[in-house]
Amino acid sequence: MQAECDTLESLLKSLPATLPLNPSSSLLPPQIDAVFASAEGPWPAFNKAMHATFGNKSKGLKIMEQGESLLGTVPVIRWVLKELAARNESVLAELVKLWIDTLAEAAKTAGAGSSV
Repeated sequence: MQAECDTLESLLKSLPATLPLNPSSSLLPPQIDAVFASAEGPWPAFNKAMHATFGNKSKGLKIMEQGESLLGTVPVIRWVLKELAARNESVLAELVKLWIDTLAEAAKTAGAGSSV
């Protein structure tokens, strides 16, 4: 899943300058609730944080900004993948991949570089 994370990061870095840069109203990057993660596990905590930040991915996710805050999403994705692997819950990585794919498509729709 490393390649997918790298591609997503490249796409997020290539968003057009016309998008607001790190707006003060941003909910980014997603924030993992450590207490919830400890009690429920990394996947539920990650999914909850992503929904709180980006909304329901099945209803069409839109990227409305660019910058470091948005790029901070990638380490959160890498964290959950590492945690899932450490717990032998790698089967849940496919659910994380749905988030990666959705974010990548939203980045392309928002005008991210097509050479990525």
